[in-house]
Amino acid sequence: MTGFAVGLPIFCDSGFVVLIGLVLMMGQHTPTMRLTLVLCLASALYMVHCLVPPHPGISAAAATMKVDLGKAMLLGAVMAIPGTIAAYFWARFAGKKYLAAYPIPTVEQAGFTPETDTLPVPWKALLPIVVPIGLIAFKSLWLLLPQQEGSSFTAFIRFFGEPVCALMTGSRLYNMGKVNWH
Repeated sequence: MTGFAVGLPIFCDSGFVVLIGLVLMMGQHTPTMRLTLVLCLASALYMVHCLVPPHPGISAAAATMKVDLGKAMLLGAVMAIPGTIAAYFWARFAGKKYLAAYPIPTVEQAGFTPETDTLPVPWKALLPIVVPIGLIAFKSLWLLLPQQEGSSFTAFIRFFGEPVCALMTGSRLYNMGKVNWH
C-alpha cells in the first residue's frame, strides 16, 4: 500500500530509493519476509508508474489519445489496484521460494543508519503526495459538472489542476514558511 501511494506522484526508481530504508527496517523485525517486502514495494511502485499519470509513458499515451489527464489518473489508479494485489500474492510466493538464493541484507549490512532527529511531521510529509493528486482529481471532477465556462473559479481550477502546477503547489506547501520539523 505504501508503494502504491508513494508511486502516484513520484517515479518508481525514486520511490524505491526513498522507501528501501523503511523496508529494510521493517525486515529487521521479520527477516523471513525481507524479500517479500522488497518485491511488494517494487511491484506496487512499478504498477502505478506504468498506469497512472503524471508518469511519462502513460502521460504520453493520454496526450496522444487526447484524454484528460485527471480522468486518466483516476482510471489508471483503479486499474493499478488489481495488479498491485496480484503482485502482493506473487511476492509472497516468490519471497518464500527465493529467500535462500537471494538474501536481502540487514540494515547494518547495507550501511543504512536512519537520522531520526530530522524526520518531518507526518502530515507535512504527505502534502507533496496528497495535494497534487487532489488538485488534479478535483479538476477532472469539476469539469464533468455543467457550469459556466467563463467563470473565474473554473479558470482557477483549470490552472491549479494542471499536473505541473499541482506538483509545484504540493511541493511549495511542504516548504512554506520556516522549516521546522518538530
